Amino acid sequence: MTNQVNHALEIQPELKEITAQMFEYWGETDHKKFNWDIELTEDNELEHEIWFGNNYVIDPSQEERGESLIQVKSLISFTKFKRKDNGLYHVSVAVDLPDEYNLPIKIFECEYAYVDNQPLKGFPQSFYQAYLYFSEQTKFTYADKLSYLTGAMWEFAHALGYLHRPDHYDELARIIKEDIAA
Repeated sequence: MTNQVNHALEIQPELKEITAQMFEYWGETDHKKFNWDIELTEDNELEHEIWFGNNYVIDPSQEERGESLIQVKSLISFTKFKRKDNGLYHVSVAVDLPDEYNLPIKIFECEYAYVDNQPLKGFPQSFYQAYLYFSEQTKFTYADKLSYLTGAMWEFAHALGYLHRPDHYDELARIIKEDIAA
């Protein structure tokens, strides 16, 4: 198994809960048909102000060189996407914890096989590594942890142009569902 699959399997319950909520609240797909045995409660409810409120800024001067740099504005944030000579992309995700944790910004990096103009097939493993670190280091509620992960995934998908349709919530759910090894 690849590292990406291992990390996705490790946080599979979280991915299922995020996807189920996106389908439940915004889409036409009934998540119950997947037989995930997901119960949506206050304990796992995504906080809209966290996941949709992630602000990020792409530096347009870098895009000309095939590189997207993003200023970190959230606790978990997609920060870099750069095409390498081997056809893969370098993806960085930062975890910038509040000052009370007294920890430096931690960067997680990986190579990612992104194909232009095709639906994303899951997210780079650096997202999972960042989430696992974030989850272990913080005392946030489970729902807030899910919300921060969703926000980072939202940033990545949005920066790549996948969320410019009226059904963008459902689209994000479909992208996240790609990571679930059912």
